[in-house]
Amino acid sequence: MWGKLGVTNHGSPQREAQKPSAFLSGPEPASNPVRFYEFDRFRIDTKRHLLMRDGGPIGIKAKALDTLVLLVQHAGRLLEKEELMNGLWPDTAVEEGNLTQNIFEVRKALGEAPGEQRFIATVARRGYRFVAEVRAIGDEPSARDEGSAGDGQSTLRLVAPERFARRTVIYAGVAAAIVLSLVGTRLYVAFGRSAPVISGTSSSPLRNLTRLTYGAGLQTDVSWSPDGKRVAYAWNRDGNFDIWVQDVDAGQPTRVTSSPADETQPAWSPDGQRLALRSEVDGGGLFAVDVKGGPLRRIAPDGRRPAWMPNGREVMFVDSDMPRAAFIVTADGGAAPRRILETELSRATYIAPAVHPEGRLSVFAPKLATGFFVADRTNRTLNAVDTSAAAPLGLLDPEAIQSISWNSAGTALIVEAHSDGVPTLWRVAVEPVSLRWRTPERLTTAPASAQAAAVSPDGTRVAFTSAPASTRAWLFPFDANRARLTGDGRALTDDELSIVSLRLAADGSALCYGALEPGRNNFRLFHIDLTSGRTTFLAESWGGAISRTARTIAYLLTRTGSSSTGETPSTGRESALAVRDLDGGERLVSRWRGGLLPWDWAPHDEAVLGSWVEQGQMNQNVLAIWPVGPMMATRPERVLLEASGVFFWQARYSPDDRWVSFVAQRMRNHGTVEIGIVAADSNRATTWTRILDDHVWPDKPRWSPDGRTLYFLSRGADGYVNLWGVPIDPARGAQRGKPFQVTHFNSPERRIDPNMGSAEIDVASGRLALPMQSVKGSIWLLSGVRP
Repeated sequence: MWGKLGVTNHGSPQREAQKPSAFLSGPEPASNPVRFYEFDRFRIDTKRHLLMRDGGPIGIKAKALDTLVLLVQHAGRLLEKEELMNGLWPDTAVEEGNLTQNIFEVRKALGEAPGEQRFIATVARRGYRFVAEVRAIGDEPSARDEGSAGDGQSTLRLVAPERFARRTVIYAGVAAAIVLSLVGTRLYVAFGRSAPVISGTSSSPLRNLTRLTYGAGLQTDVSWSPDGKRVAYAWNRDGNFDIWVQDVDAGQPTRVTSSPADETQPAWSPDGQRLALRSEVDGGGLFAVDVKGGPLRRIAPDGRRPAWMPNGREVMFVDSDMPRAAFIVTADGGAAPRRILETELSRATYIAPAVHPEGRLSVFAPKLATGFFVADRTNRTLNAVDTSAAAPLGLLDPEAIQSISWNSAGTALIVEAHSDGVPTLWRVAVEPVSLRWRTPERLTTAPASAQAAAVSPDGTRVAFTSAPASTRAWLFPFDANRARLTGDGRALTDDELSIVSLRLAADGSALCYGALEPGRNNFRLFHIDLTSGRTTFLAESWGGAISRTARTIAYLLTRTGSSSTGETPSTGRESALAVRDLDGGERLVSRWRGGLLPWDWAPHDEAVLGSWVEQGQMNQNVLAIWPVGPMMATRPERVLLEASGVFFWQARYSPDDRWVSFVAQRMRNHGTVEIGIVAADSNRATTWTRILDDHVWPDKPRWSPDGRTLYFLSRGADGYVNLWGVPIDPARGAQRGKPFQVTHFNSPERRIDPNMGSAEIDVASGRLALPMQSVKGSIWLLSGVRP
């Protein structure tokens, strides 16, 4: 839905002034004055959480740097593996392979060659010893940089990963990360385990964290008044979202809007008298309203993310959170919106739209080398901004940045980025004229989410939302041939699991689901017998395909290519296709580094249909048929579909086995996706029938049992993902009617997972499986931020 979240207390006017340990840790103890560790040509800055060589920063994952610091602090002493694991993961049970991978990452950052032990010596079956000479240095008062410490240090830790609804730029999600590992291609996704890890500064002036809003439901989209004394936000206290206003220092929230439709994304006018907002009333659009309440006045028939221009007479907005169009409209709605940057926004996929205090649109392009762009003062041209200072910290990695907001002076940004799979906040100072980024400063850290940030007018406070989300597998009674839900659904999994895949048996008798469990770093695949309710653990795998007899499961196994000692350089994640009979054992049907990601079983259960990467083809994959026989195969028996620069996912046979539906991701066209159909007997076909031209990003196609409807996920104008259907002519394998909406889950209390990277669905005889979320959260206030 929105990139923001928020809340209010209807019955508790006092604010919590304490600093919960889950959120904020205190200053670094004075008993540990060491800030720098030096060895060879390297220096570690423990306050900035930075590794440097010859004075320049080196990119390294956060946990790997933690591993290096632990070794350096005990230089010369053997650290047993258990001691290291307890120090790095004190509250989590992890496998030894995680430590091995961290050691490899450290060696790679330090430039150690295979077998060389210039810095880290391996003691077989015991642990590791740092063998280089180390010099410890206290804090240097003369050190001047954007990340130097003030009176103390505070590190913010929030609760529960959840990205609140921006479409992932790389469609394939976890599945793509697994498949592309076969050829060494790194594909980041917006899901916990596979998202990029960010290493960066955490030093800052002494900060204070307080809870700003209270109450049931979700409060989101916080916006500051020009004088910094009040905030406006959206709150679904009574079911739908309304706009509320509240004093920052004290007082009860006051409702501004009260229509039966959702009102969200408030933006305060420069004079403090009005709010621009998004409303779903009367078909949706942008509206203005008096801060004290009153009728909504439509100013644009559509649009999102309204922001006032400095003159207070106009409002800028975009068409979506991945903007292809931007507009300026008068705040009284007296004229049609004027389009800006039309050619510029068509050149790439942009995210994180924001408005500079001078009224200039800024956007981020995760697929371009220079990712951040700011319009000129006339909003005619997008100009690239130098962001190289953020590159060593991982902020520019694909799928890292989620949203960006400016302070009122235009001298700093608050950047929401994924760190350890969790939305965290960074402050980035910029040069006054060129807007070149300086060294980012981390404001919050994993393991919890800090999202939808807004900076106070004086730049010293950041309001943001913490909103834990629970994604569970739900089963609904469903007449798929008539496209009707026939009853209420029920949850099949508990709220501690993070569901990443769902697959029903064709007869609806069983469900396979992949999930992440608390304390585990690997995906785990389970099977539920929907008659008996019995749940069986199958394997450590992202997801599985159930055979037509419902007795055999195909899935992809992965393992790390490095040796158990960590001295052999990692070759990435190598994979193999496996099958398991429910009443028997597991067996491999491909060699390691030769598997495919299974989507469906071919007729007679003699082969599996899936996505496969041919050797040397790093910019595409193919749809292929893999034999499931007594011998392990090294190649598929037939390639069904291929095209240069295109990745194919989500393949399913039609019920009559004449057609195969799939999702095609055209990487040369900004990573956009489309749904297609191809004949099932094709042999290296390069063309297909495209359907749903009128949907911007349809996803997850699934056949009805009679083959006359293809169901899919699509995001509506209100930001919510829902199930849709489109009529299909089974004789031609082509669309024969207009698409129609099936479900209407339009509340964070009950919604389909908005992250398309993990929102797997399935349709079977009489049943529909969906990944459902319930999101609740409140707004918090971080004070003491560098202005």
